[in-house]
Amino acid sequence: MVTLSLIFALGGAAFAADPLPEPVGRFLMVPTQLEVHEKVTFDVVYVVGPGGLSAGDAVRIDDPVFHGMRWSKGGYLQTDPTACTGFAQPNATASAGLVTATPSVDTAQITLVRDVETPNLFVPGATTAFVTGGSLVPGDSITFTFGDTTDNADCGFQTLPRAMRELPLRVHEKLDGATFTEVQGPNFSFITTRAPRTVLVSAPSQALVGVPFTVTVAALDDLGNNTPVFTDTVTVAGQTTTFTRTNQGVWTVEVTLTEPGVQRIEASSTKGTTWVSNPIEVFSEAPTLSVFWGDLHTHHGHHYTDETGQLIDLNHEYARDVVGLQVGCESQKPEPDVLEGEALWAHMQAVCEEWTEEGRYVAMLGFEWMGNVNSPGQEGHHNVYYDRCDGPQVDASTTGLTGGDISLWAFIAETEATIGARSFSVPHASVYTGFNWRDRDDHYRPIAEIFSEWGDSTAQNSPGSGVYDGLAAGNRMGFMAASDNHDGWLGNRFAYKNAYGGLAAFVATDLSREGIYDALTSRSTYATTGIRPILRFSAEDGGAVPMGVEYVGDTPVFSWTYAAEVSAATVELLALSVEGGGVVTTLATWSPGSAEAEGSFTWSDWDKDTTTAVWLHVIETDGEEAWSSPIWVTADCGGTNVYDVAGRCDTPTDSGGQDSVPTGDSSAGDADSGGDGGGEDDKGRCGGCATGEAGGAALLSTLGLTLLARRRRR
Repeated sequence: MVTLSLIFALGGAAFAADPLPEPVGRFLMVPTQLEVHEKVTFDVVYVVGPGGLSAGDAVRIDDPVFHGMRWSKGGYLQTDPTACTGFAQPNATASAGLVTATPSVDTAQITLVRDVETPNLFVPGATTAFVTGGSLVPGDSITFTFGDTTDNADCGFQTLPRAMRELPLRVHEKLDGATFTEVQGPNFSFITTRAPRTVLVSAPSQALVGVPFTVTVAALDDLGNNTPVFTDTVTVAGQTTTFTRTNQGVWTVEVTLTEPGVQRIEASSTKGTTWVSNPIEVFSEAPTLSVFWGDLHTHHGHHYTDETGQLIDLNHEYARDVVGLQVGCESQKPEPDVLEGEALWAHMQAVCEEWTEEGRYVAMLGFEWMGNVNSPGQEGHHNVYYDRCDGPQVDASTTGLTGGDISLWAFIAETEATIGARSFSVPHASVYTGFNWRDRDDHYRPIAEIFSEWGDSTAQNSPGSGVYDGLAAGNRMGFMAASDNHDGWLGNRFAYKNAYGGLAAFVATDLSREGIYDALTSRSTYATTGIRPILRFSAEDGGAVPMGVEYVGDTPVFSWTYAAEVSAATVELLALSVEGGGVVTTLATWSPGSAEAEGSFTWSDWDKDTTTAVWLHVIETDGEEAWSSPIWVTADCGGTNVYDVAGRCDTPTDSGGQDSVPTGDSSAGDADSGGDGGGEDDKGRCGGCATGEAGGAALLSTLGLTLLARRRRR
């Protein structure tokens, strides 16, 4: 048993406090391993200690809390056997189970009390047995049966779908007229013995010839858990292992590739099954830009401190060590939308520091602000992400984006001004939560989350709320995707709400917090439905124009390349005029029918009286999708943060504009410009009109120097 030092319970150990006292009695849990996503029955037995129990004494067992969420998401407990309900599918109304308590002797009478009998996730719950008559002597016991099916088979307790270990059961004693005292209780686990649904082979998207890199092979059940029942013998790049339960369904192997080009790693089992990794670009020299994969939007989960004092966060462990991501963030909701939020936020700050290992994995710090919950009358949900690990969390009383006494963007500005922590907001699930795009600021809102478990937020299910409506309203936003998973799985491919969750690709100079933050704020990202293709999208128009940039155009030639695990069925080049009322048009369509494809399109007849967003949308043969961030083409030399790559404008009147676009080697990916300040009413300035002495195109070839220009500070 692990001794826990607690000042709060989040399903694990936390920060410095005195150790919990030993109980006068003893708490035992049988069994201590509970199968995920099933109706289960288990007992917690309280064995009476010295002094016995008499009338007025009591013992209490708290409902576990998983990073702000009570465990009632799948099933909740109540005391009426006739009120039990059957098994509930994920995202349905939680199943009602039964809890009972029975003394071991007839000489004592107890009364069982549940202080909450609803599935509400964000109120604490507990089960208490009060001694109301007679007494119990040392060695007697009270047995709490959770999920008691004695009188009704539907009364089992339905567990969460997520396998988690080292979960502490919080227990309390109330003896001799004193108040309840929390004492040391047992630990338990949620486990999976479900068969594997698939084997996920994850590799970095870029590698160097002759330099080893890590490939992760993970057997996942139908819920997304890595499952220990996978026992195949698997070979990867000439290396073989036989999985046993001690592997927990995960194997990592070092692989070295000797030839440049796009390659994929194959894992094969002796049973004849083969699985293939995401595509990998192999270079002879280090690329200027690389593609890193991450999930920046999940909620809840579990953490603990192991026997060595190391902070183990199962959300980031899953992301890094099971599904092979390089970037993760659990975006916590503010109180009162979570339980014990202040302590949870302290944990998020700690894990941001402790789980970041530059070059391997970056943990970001972020939170979710919900307009229609935190600020009645304000529509839309935003996530806020920091460039550091000590940013504050917004108060739930924040009233909106730019309206009200305290606005979300005012909070962001004040945070930067006072402690130097930069941040920005990302709208998500806009067609499901409603959205208001009138408040434009491309510095505070450079990215939109267009896909998650909610589904596709480009579709206009709710008039005016889709991300494409946001583009039509003038917002310059790049695209990302995430899971929005509520069971603590960063990057789980099989968690489902309206759809399976997505992933974000960060096209960045390096795997560091600064590199990832800059990719986000400069719109150097693309979105997928959970796949990991290599997508490049750019334009050539008197100079190179990377994804995410707005530039002064003439005759753009849009080019793209795509490498996937399966074939790309359809590639669409889409356009939307900022002044065109939100109508998306198709400029060109390709039907590659292959896993690697490329194309280009010359747009000579665009309407120069408008500013138009142009982006790539790919649909693979299995229905998976990917979206590039847009490129904006304009004839407006007076726009803020508009690049003049070909010297088409007059000499600038001030320093507000940009004359060259930071870009990269075409073999290495896309970079882009910063998006800050885009919402300012700045048409009187000639921002972006300059050509510069060397000309736009001449300044585009060395990303290592020019990328620094995009990291502009306000």
